[in-house]
Amino acid sequence: MYEQYVREQTSRQLKEWETAMNRRRWLPDHQQYGKVISHSLETPVVDIQHTETGTVVTISVKAYEREIDACRKQPNHTIKVDGQLYKLCADSERRVVPLVVQLESGERINTTNEIFDRCEMEELPRNLNHALNYGVANYAYNRGNYVETQDAIWEEQTAAGVEGWSPATHADGLKKGLPVRARRPIGKGTAELRMVNCAQRAVVVEYHHQPFFNPEPRLVKVAFRADGSIESVPLSDVMIWQRRYHGPERTVGDESRRYHPASMKRYVDVADPYDEKASSSDHFLDKYEKRHTADTVNEKYRTTKQITEIDKWTRHDTARADNYRPLSISHRRDYIRMGYMHRFTPWEWIAVQEADQPLIAEQIRQDNVGTSYFFSLNRYWRYKASPHGYIRHFENEVRDLVQFVDGVTPWKQAQKIRTYWEVRAHHPMPQFNRPEVAMHRNTMGLLPSHTWETDKKTGKVKAVKDSVRDYQTKTPYPKWVQL
Repeated sequence: MYEQYVREQTSRQLKEWETAMNRRRWLPDHQQYGKVISHSLETPVVDIQHTETGTVVTISVKAYEREIDACRKQPNHTIKVDGQLYKLCADSERRVVPLVVQLESGERINTTNEIFDRCEMEELPRNLNHALNYGVANYAYNRGNYVETQDAIWEEQTAAGVEGWSPATHADGLKKGLPVRARRPIGKGTAELRMVNCAQRAVVVEYHHQPFFNPEPRLVKVAFRADGSIESVPLSDVMIWQRRYHGPERTVGDESRRYHPASMKRYVDVADPYDEKASSSDHFLDKYEKRHTADTVNEKYRTTKQITEIDKWTRHDTARADNYRPLSISHRRDYIRMGYMHRFTPWEWIAVQEADQPLIAEQIRQDNVGTSYFFSLNRYWRYKASPHGYIRHFENEVRDLVQFVDGVTPWKQAQKIRTYWEVRAHHPMPQFNRPEVAMHRNTMGLLPSHTWETDKKTGKVKAVKDSVRDYQTKTPYPKWVQL
């Protein structure tokens, strides 16, 4: 089957090549395609115009050399061709190649390359060169250009609705300074009847996340861009630009944050991790806070921990690539020449690459390129993706492929090969438990009782039936076998 597929694909490919190599062009006056059979040497030609009708004719310079020279000397001189008078067109001398073109009908016509080249080429198959760039992904944009790639992905995501303006929810992490669009309230109405304007550009000034302090309708304090006025707008009237469709904080892109393990001496007050108490801006809960006394100041030291205590690593963290990534491997350049390469790209190389074209985590949108060409499941024998269970559970085509990939057994023979299960199904006593494993499972029901006759009174075997087939049955083939 696979060989047949390869044959068909190859012949299709060769047909496409043939189409391309013929370089046929559409000749409108004959209404059919024509291809060049032969071409002769390049010839100088010149245009001449009929003195009365104005018809332009192209003639070979060599055939009318004397007359053309005379025309060049005296502008009014005429050339007689086939009994008709013509005058020379100034500056029309050029070199053309005479061609013989064969039409689809088999008819042959003579033209020149300048006429033939004006005709439209036959449309070429699109993936003509697909064998040349076989494993190379094909993008509509220039994948090597960082900015263009990001733009293309951004446009695609926006068109697909992955990114775009969408109603804000409480989970979206509205933080100070986030650009949003909000509906500005106009005038006062009743509780049911709210009058609002269309959405305008604004920036979040403050949003209290705790529902206790900010109950429904959750109010967001927003500064409108147009006039800078600050108003409180219900959360349902705020729209955010979502960067991702799923996930809790849709406003942020893919970002990876973690503590830098080299700076182990970092202290965090777990009672106040963001250091809000020390901040100069006033907090809306400040009015409830007790005045600092000596012991509340000391409390801070009880709740302060080193980040190593807070963010403990487990054995899963220790195996991460970053911990094995060397700073540089310039000390083993010879190994690299020999083909040895460290498992993880050294930091030094990464720095060199990023200095060239910085990749900033927040602004990279990752394009899911699809399956990797470089890591195939069958790459390594040990972790090969081998099927589980029995081949008999697979669809027939899959089973055929799996059974006969050895490429040695001819297909006619291979169809006769039966799996262990198919043979066993025709055994006269297919379920028999071996005595050393599960003797007690052997019941009378398992015995092929249709092969003998029992005496009703004594329960002894009275006669063996004649129709008992030999243990070796003729293997019946399944329906899909074509012999």
